[in-house]
Amino acid sequence: MEENNVFVTQEAQAAPQQNIQCGPNPMERINALCRDDKFLAVCILYFTSTICAITGLFTFSVPVVETLLTIFFIMAYVKAKSNTIEPKHIKRISGSTLALMIIRFVGCAIVILIGILFNSLMSYFGSEGFANLIFRRKAEIDRYIAVARPIIMGISSVIMITLIVCAIVAFVLALLGIGSIHKFVKSTYTSAQTGVLDIKASRTARGWLIAFAVFFGIDAFSTSFYLPTLTQYGCMCAAMILLSKLIKQYYGDIQ
Repeated sequence: MEENNVFVTQEAQAAPQQNIQCGPNPMERINALCRDDKFLAVCILYFTSTICAITGLFTFSVPVVETLLTIFFIMAYVKAKSNTIEPKHIKRISGSTLALMIIRFVGCAIVILIGILFNSLMSYFGSEGFANLIFRRKAEIDRYIAVARPIIMGISSVIMITLIVCAIVAFVLALLGIGSIHKFVKSTYTSAQTGVLDIKASRTARGWLIAFAVFFGIDAFSTSFYLPTLTQYGCMCAAMILLSKLIKQYYGDIQ
């Protein structure tokens, strides 16, 4: 009988912890996630990665969105530890994620534009008009058109197609990957605002975080000869894994 009482007491003590993590109150879940030690580790990893990004190539350029995410993560952790976190703190993280996705879209458009402009420029170098500028004899011009032009156009076409394909892949990754993460984060703070737990894309966000962790791991491995870049990508790889684990821990019961 005494053993049964102890067992019941232990279950009663464990119950509040379970309710905090998986209860119907959206704000309780946010508070529990953001005060978790793993979230503190994410803050440290993001901070380290941002510092390495700023000083890594000795250009001292500031990655604005990554810096904002780092600040908002730290603010969310501090507020959660003092039980004063509000939906607006998560909204800032959601807004930064959306900004990151838009920047990726703009970057993809710029890469495609560069590919098209490069192909147009190389087309001029392979044209008869350009040959007339550098050669005087018709035989040399004809030889240039017959030999050099196909090589120039072939190389420029391969480069243009490669740039466009890479841009399209990056666009899809941003749309599906970062878009899913943004959709999840947005649903957490909107749920907290309405008081109704309506979480979207939690499983998809977890999957994409692991996928991005793999990408960062590959980047870290490929730049292992340069310590700041290795540290930057290594920290991001670890941060993605921890964020995925946090979503599974606090929102794993929601499909």
